[in-house]
Amino acid sequence: MNLSVIGAANIDITATAEGTYRPGDSNPSAVSVSFGGVARNTAHNLCLLGHRICFYTAFGGDDFAARLRDNCLSLGMDLSHALTFPESRSNLYLSINNQAGELMAGAADMPLADRIDTEYLRREIRFINRAEALVCDTNLSEEALAFVLEQAEIPVFLDTVSAVKAQRIARVLAKPCEQIRLYCLKMNRQEAQAIQDLWGIGEIDLPGEMHRRGVFRVFLTEGADGVLVSEKGQKAVHLPAEAVPVCNVSGAGDAFFAGLIHAFSLGKDCLESARIGLRAASLTLRSSSAVRDDLKSLL
Repeated sequence: MNLSVIGAANIDITATAEGTYRPGDSNPSAVSVSFGGVARNTAHNLCLLGHRICFYTAFGGDDFAARLRDNCLSLGMDLSHALTFPESRSNLYLSINNQAGELMAGAADMPLADRIDTEYLRREIRFINRAEALVCDTNLSEEALAFVLEQAEIPVFLDTVSAVKAQRIARVLAKPCEQIRLYCLKMNRQEAQAIQDLWGIGEIDLPGEMHRRGVFRVFLTEGADGVLVSEKGQKAVHLPAEAVPVCNVSGAGDAFFAGLIHAFSLGKDCLESARIGLRAASLTLRSSSAVRDDLKSLL
């Protein structure tokens, strides 16, 4: 399937404690540097699954940027529409994990995120719409998200990224606009809570509220507890996650998201899409890296 992917490409620095994690202390850790970013990781997984990706992103001008670009090209991504800002440093994401590979703290330094703006997207939208589906995340600004959702003529898949950034799509969906049609929204429990708090809706049925605001499919991930799956007009269903030994949680959500998109290309229904996403996530949890190069053979 031909896919347009819009979002950030990062350098990920991951520190995993080698013993019991002690907050506020220096922890002996294994530190690694890798390629990351929700959109980039999702695109990486989708390349491995056989899809053709045109990546709409922004690169800086440092050594990290050259490595990021070369990696994307080696995977077969089309970067002909990507931006380059030679004066800028690359996006960096720092994660600190405990000895079980669970995230204790994360820090995102994203100088290039706002460069993917409405002016750029307006120039590219006719090319973006030539794909069969569009994949993006809330690293985009609120204005850019609103533009994409109003102008997209193809199914849109969106990952909410973090609790803070999830509020961007919450504000977009809070505004009445008949043209906004979001095919699939994936969020975790913290991101869902941030949206509920901003909307002031308490503990009501959030997927149902999403459907009323134009979202067709909602996937609310709950880590080891599985995922709540909801399609407009259907009763929400909870699916359990497979119990697996966790090596590293980084990238599991991106693998789940890629699994949903891959399932869409296969014509799978909402529940089967979630099962494929859960399988991709469980495989990634067993890996020390955020993306498994053998994903296709195992999935």
